[in-house]
Amino acid sequence: MAVKIIKFLLASVIAIALLSLILSFYSLLPVHIPNSRGNTDYIWPSGSFYFTTAEGIAYGKFDANGFNNPTVVYSPDILVLGSSHMEGTNLIQNENVTSVLNEIFENRQKGGLDL
Repeated sequence: MAVKIIKFLLASVIAIALLSLILSFYSLLPVHIPNSRGNTDYIWPSGSFYFTTAEGIAYGKFDANGFNNPTVVYSPDILVLGSSHMEGTNLIQNENVTSVLNEIFENRQKGGLDL
């Protein structure tokens, strides 16, 4: 009986330790900083990494301007507001909503077809 109790306690301690380790990476984001350029309220520190499992598993690196986009539009024609679904937290940087809109407008300016 004592062996069963020891096994149960040991399994419980291991399970709690593993769960704690997993939850420590649930949403590991750097602290955002105010954006002096005015095209958004805040940006992330340049070159910082993020890791989140809040809506799946995602990781990435913010660009030199603190955005989750490969390019930055300094004079936007459209302001996109929304949740992490609009930010594209779990998408590759060039597949989020703002990057796709940038491609559409760049193609229109060049006389190309819409995506």
